[in-house]
Amino acid sequence: MARVVKLDELIFKAIQNLKESEKKEVMKFIEFLRMKEDNNFIDYVNRRTEQAIAAKKRGERFISLEELQKDYTNLTNLKRRQIYENYQPINQ
Repeated sequence: MARVVKLDELIFKAIQNLKESEKKEVMKFIEFLRMKEDNNFIDYVNRRTEQAIAAKKRGERFISLEELQKDYTNLTNLKRRQIYENYQPINQ
């Protein structure tokens, strides 16, 4: 437990000294770490990687991690909205 507290302190101190833009990058990376455990996200990244490789062969550009995360977040939010809109309460 003490090691975790010490690690938390080190992380906090390191982040305090960053510029605002760097702090935003840290937050994006934290979100990436949270999402990467999600099997749907892993499948999504694999599919998008195949698309990116094909795009590169055609001379097009790669998609940034930020764009990838934003796109995935939009997709998951859309799915949540669809589930909510189609929700039918069970009559008890």
